[in-house]
Amino acid sequence: MNFDKPFWYVGTPYTLYPYWLGEAFKVACQVVARLWEDKIHAFSPIVYSYTLGTYTDMPLCDHDVWIPFNKPFEEMAGGLIVVKMPTWQQSHGLEIEIDDFDDMNKSIVHVDLPIAQESISTLKREMERWG
Repeated sequence: MNFDKPFWYVGTPYTLYPYWLGEAFKVACQVVARLWEDKIHAFSPIVYSYTLGTYTDMPLCDHDVWIPFNKPFEEMAGGLIVVKMPTWQQSHGLEIEIDDFDDMNKSIVHVDLPIAQESISTLKREMERWG
């Protein structure tokens, strides 16, 4: 599949996030919105899966469901943004995503919150390399 505009896959902690799943969802939404302010296309599996888990019978937390569900999005993305929020280093799902992107030799950029303009510039430079 070919996309006219490549997008970033946004990796954030979720299950272990200490302030509640809904708050992890909210932060992920804010990250995607912040990126969009600078016209950076991004996909967040947490934004997508939390919404599905909230409004359907799909589970909110089940790696056996969500890891394979997210895999095609990883494959289509140009790179991974790792959002360094509390528990990101303990996140099992994020660890898998980092390994997957590393195995695919795709861009991986770590960002702090709030996302600084320097990080936005780094993301845009990486996107230029994607072609």
